[in-house]
Amino acid sequence: MRSPCLLLTALCLAASASPAQTSLLSYYEAPAGSGESCAAQDKAGNLFIVYSSQSPTTGYAVSVLKFDPAFHNTATITTTIPFLPAAAAVDANGALWLAGFDKLVKLTSSGPPALSIELGGADPNGYTSVAALAIDAAGNVYVTGTTSQSDFPVSTGAFQSFPIVPILPALQEFYAFGFVSKFSNSGTRLLSTMIWGMQVTCPNASPGTPSCALPATTPAAIAVDASGAVTIAGSTNAADYPVTAGAPQSVCKCRAESGNIFLTRLSADFKSLIWSTFLGGTGPFAESMTETVSGIALEPDGGAVVAGTTSDPDFPVTPGALEAAPPAGASNGAGFVTRVNAAGTTWVFSTYLAGSDNDFISAIQADLQGNIWLTGSTTSPDFPSLPGSLQLGNAFVLHLAADGSRLLFSERIPGAATGGFYGNYLPLTRLLTLLFEVNSPFNLWTNPDGTLTVSGGSILTDATGATSASGWLLRLPAAQVSGVSLLGVADSAASQTGGFVAPGEFISIYGTGLGPAAGAGAALDSSGRIASQLGGTQVLFDGRAVPLLWASATQINLLAPYEIAGQATTTMQVLTPAGSSQTLDLTVVPTQPNVFVIVNADGTVNGPDHPAVAGSILTMYVSGAGAMFPDLPDGAVAPNPAPSPIGRVSITNLGVGTLVGECPDVTQQVLYAGGSPGLVVNALQVNFLYQPPPASACYYSSPQLTIGNAVSAVPLY
Repeated sequence: MRSPCLLLTALCLAASASPAQTSLLSYYEAPAGSGESCAAQDKAGNLFIVYSSQSPTTGYAVSVLKFDPAFHNTATITTTIPFLPAAAAVDANGALWLAGFDKLVKLTSSGPPALSIELGGADPNGYTSVAALAIDAAGNVYVTGTTSQSDFPVSTGAFQSFPIVPILPALQEFYAFGFVSKFSNSGTRLLSTMIWGMQVTCPNASPGTPSCALPATTPAAIAVDASGAVTIAGSTNAADYPVTAGAPQSVCKCRAESGNIFLTRLSADFKSLIWSTFLGGTGPFAESMTETVSGIALEPDGGAVVAGTTSDPDFPVTPGALEAAPPAGASNGAGFVTRVNAAGTTWVFSTYLAGSDNDFISAIQADLQGNIWLTGSTTSPDFPSLPGSLQLGNAFVLHLAADGSRLLFSERIPGAATGGFYGNYLPLTRLLTLLFEVNSPFNLWTNPDGTLTVSGGSILTDATGATSASGWLLRLPAAQVSGVSLLGVADSAASQTGGFVAPGEFISIYGTGLGPAAGAGAALDSSGRIASQLGGTQVLFDGRAVPLLWASATQINLLAPYEIAGQATTTMQVLTPAGSSQTLDLTVVPTQPNVFVIVNADGTVNGPDHPAVAGSILTMYVSGAGAMFPDLPDGAVAPNPAPSPIGRVSITNLGVGTLVGECPDVTQQVLYAGGSPGLVVNALQVNFLYQPPPASACYYSSPQLTIGNAVSAVPLY
């Protein structure tokens, strides 16, 4: 059994704060059963967060949550559309445009869309799929994506139309040709063109044979300037993709299965190229990996900057760039940022932006000075940052100088793990593999007042399959955050942040100015319970001070009060001698289990070097078990016998096979589930007899811990 000191020490992580301005954090509960699809911001700084869920009969139920610049939910638009929204944009009249698959709709209020537009043709052998959209000052809507339909609509004199080459109907759907279309605000198709190449480099085969890839040009991002010229970026494996004279990279260094980035600017009439270039190296770290685009932004001087991920060790890098080479160990790919001049003839700069582990750039914006804001997630300890900058999590916000040579600002805040995956890894259903929850992508906007807004979210799925979605909005000053600022709230045993809290849960608050710089550990009050004040810091839930395990400038660990059981929401606030934080509303859930640690039968901590032995008794310490019986005061130390959780506790390895019932679940025998005498009552101890799933052709999940209806993966080795 772990001692109280060991458990508390595991929770106590201190960091230093940097002087700056305060932030604004908001969590919100999203429509039940839905996940975030996309998001947009209007010129006034209002946010439109789009959630959707699929219906087996009516398409996709869409809910759009509108937030004002202070993050108040001012409106909700609901509708049903026949596609999953992939991109969103807001016009000058406040109408929201959504695009996905082969359709584009305009929403002005709840109910049927004001407009619904078919993007593709009628050819049944092909497909059309939109990837991104943009809106100009006049309200015209621009969309880009891929198509393989031979009758995809193009305008007179378009730069390219469907290729005039023999394509077998059976293979047509496997081709991918880029397109760009322009629509008036009333839905009339004004202009349209395709853009593509056909020549694929196949060292060991001829084009069209099974061992060689078919041509694929896939636009991923779009931007339009005041003249109507359209800039797109994406990836292609076609060596003859159109490029212009004087391009910074005129040759595709791609291979059949792995392409290069392209950057292309079309004339306002869609009849010619203003400029076009490749961007990429000769070969990836692994053949299955390639380059992807996360976003594109236009620069004040008319140039463009693109960000994404590359797996090329020889990706083009310019002299004086922030990172000249991918770090050692970056075999999972590296971030990149590249800026091209207005003429499309020179790289203003090109740089890697990566550490030695997993990195993901999700959004990019350019400011009026040409400097570049980026956000995303990383698990790299050596990801680029400024000395002394805030280091509180895996989400990053960076400000890169206009010449790409240095960072102007960096901050790592709580948010997510690399690749956009975070939250409880929860099984949704059983197909040929297990499906797990993922978070929504990070979004980044520059606000009219010069601040930044970053958004994201997560989904929790319970044992019945019901889902609860939580989103977060965070406004940051364009400088290091300080004052009494909240940047994230998470279960202390997990890395994800979110707006859910269970009664009695171990909670960590991340921010600045939260407590004493040196940090202060837990102490007992005169009643023998965990004290509710450390170094002058208190945390209130609905006005009640709660037990504190640790308080420092950037982190507070606390015990959520059991009194919130049965409430829909609770309001949290940090009080310090230097001032008070904003109030923050959290959604109350009955249970939210997360595992602190698993101890083997021999007393070692379970891990890669100390795996579990079949037939042994393992002990697990868990947060978020919810209400206990009999109930004890907040911060009490568990007696012997200790209270038990009201919610039923079970541990199961889920079996998945090709046939229903082929791979039965493996249930681990729970020997004890209750408080751990001598520790705070909030720490649930679970003893179970470990039996590994049988060796077979079946796939088994890691053990799934269920308390009540909430599920969490058990990190067992």
